[in-house]
Amino acid sequence: MSDPRTPRGMTDHTDVAAIAGNVGAATVPTPAPASAPVPVLMGLPIPAPFSLATARTALIPDHYWLVANRSPDPEGNTNYFSSAQGAYVPETDQGYQDFITNGGMATYIATDGELADVLRKSNLPYTTILAAGWTDWGFVPPADMLLTIEATGLGITSTTTPALNATYSLDPAVLLRMNSNVNYIQNTKLVPAATHMHGPPATDAVTPAAGPPVSLPPGTFPGGATTKQWPDIDGNLHLFPDPDTFVVFATAIADYIAQLNDWAAGGGTDPLPPPTMELG
Repeated sequence: MSDPRTPRGMTDHTDVAAIAGNVGAATVPTPAPASAPVPVLMGLPIPAPFSLATARTALIPDHYWLVANRSPDPEGNTNYFSSAQGAYVPETDQGYQDFITNGGMATYIATDGELADVLRKSNLPYTTILAAGWTDWGFVPPADMLLTIEATGLGITSTTTPALNATYSLDPAVLLRMNSNVNYIQNTKLVPAATHMHGPPATDAVTPAAGPPVSLPPGTFPGGATTKQWPDIDGNLHLFPDPDTFVVFATAIADYIAQLNDWAAGGGTDPLPPPTMELG
């Protein structure tokens, strides 16, 4: 069933959810009027059976949405969200005019939060998701709200080490590496000098040489390093000057995720925790 809020001549946002990987939840899209031409993508024949969801698979990185709770704006202007520009643009925008001239058709979607969810499921950059905003989540379930917010990372500011100021990823794989480093640091602090059983090189290929264990100072990164390069969400490296600063950073990340989880568990109706945290 199509969304009753969908105006004539515009497509239902539910078919875009199918593109974003939520095929099971998609419904049959609202077709365009019979008089509207059906675009041919990149000069290729339209596959059968044809669906607008199939047609738009290649268009998500360069597509436009009419977001009902954002348009018209307070000045009465009609605006569209451009995934390519990562911004709301006026109807007169040249990119939008080229889009419709080439047979494109903006997708109607009820709220900016629903759009942010679609953009996240389409693996678009976090800056594009942030630009869409989420003043109204519409029908997005709390679990998907959480994933969308986490996809935009956490802003960190440090008063003592400004070089660390950046937005950092909350991707599970990144968090796993972070926890591994924190565990290593904490474990080396449990013993005054953490010992690593690495003797001198072997004298032959069969029998390793005997040698004394190597002692490292307490509280080091893996391998005995005392500093650590860590990437932000854009891949830029930042130098953590010591293990303790890294632990404070990882703790701030963990606290923020815990706050988000509590927020989602409560139905996502309370105020969101701020998307930035300050280190000492």
